Amino acid sequence: MEPWARRRQTIILGVAAFAALGVATLVYFNYRPAPSCSDGAQNQGELATDCGGPCAGVCASEVRPLIVEWVRVFHVVGGLYDVVARVTNPNETIGTLLLTYTFELFDSENLSITRRTQSTFVNPNESFYIFESFIPAGARIPARAVVTLNQSPQWTRFESSPPKLSIIGKRYRGEPTPLVTAELVNGTLVTQNNVRAIVVLYDEEGLAYGASATLVKSISKDGREPLSFTWPVSFGTEPVRMDIQSRVSVWDDVATP
Repeated sequence: MEPWARRRQTIILGVAAFAALGVATLVYFNYRPAPSCSDGAQNQGELATDCGGPCAGVCASEVRPLIVEWVRVFHVVGGLYDVVARVTNPNETIGTLLLTYTFELFDSENLSITRRTQSTFVNPNESFYIFESFIPAGARIPARAVVTLNQSPQWTRFESSPPKLSIIGKRYRGEPTPLVTAELVNGTLVTQNNVRAIVVLYDEEGLAYGASATLVKSISKDGREPLSFTWPVSFGTEPVRMDIQSRVSVWDDVATP
């Protein structure tokens, strides 16, 4: 083949290759998937892969650990015990739909008696009670309890505040058995479902010595629902303070018009 013919063929092949590359580039940029929070890539301003920035998913580096303020175990009746812990979430806009926790009871020799594992939700920027009732200890006597929290749940961002419900008309009756009554008030504009309410009784030294819980399945907008907390055996003393807390998960679809 003559040199000029070879050069012409090379030029033609080069032009064709360049055109094919241009078409491929155009197709790629026109049809490539848009960046998302589930594409397995750190893009669109994410702090890490598919978390942080515009993503609802939370990076581990963004989360401050939950704080266990205290844990108390109370004898109820026979070999049954209640346990309550107060926990604080210091993260202003981060929480989780599902937090697994384990209560463990120990005797006076620091030997484990029993465990119970359950789960709850954690709203952003809240202090809340975790309560478990009627934990069997058999013939052994618990001297203390410990709660272990899963510090690596599926954290999620939530920018709004949870609905504010109020408690009014708190009353205590000690005999024949302890009874606390109150009224739950829904001042929001929507019905709230699955409202968890717990009462913790405190003595004059500020120590918790009893707790009980109940569930209000539904409370209509501007509605009121009675609350009742009971114990099977008298405490022999009246509480100096009754702390009643109501909680609604911001992660559930609990609010309906």
